[in-house]
Amino acid sequence: MIVAMVIMAMPMVSTILVQKVIYKEPLRKPLGISFKLNRWWLAAWLFPPLFAFAVMGVGLLIH
Repeated sequence: MIVAMVIMAMPMVSTILVQKVIYKEPLRKPLGISFKLNRWWLAAWLFPPLFAFAVMGVGLLIH
């Protein structure tokens, strides 16, 4: 798990370096980073638990 987190952090680090060091631009606006609640936040919070419960339900039906 730790290795996967480190590997997935590399694109973030490279994006920050390119945006700040090479282009000398802010991060939030050009990359579309927003902390406003919207439908994608809702989907990101609801779908993983729903999917986990659905998989558990199917597993219980098969078992």
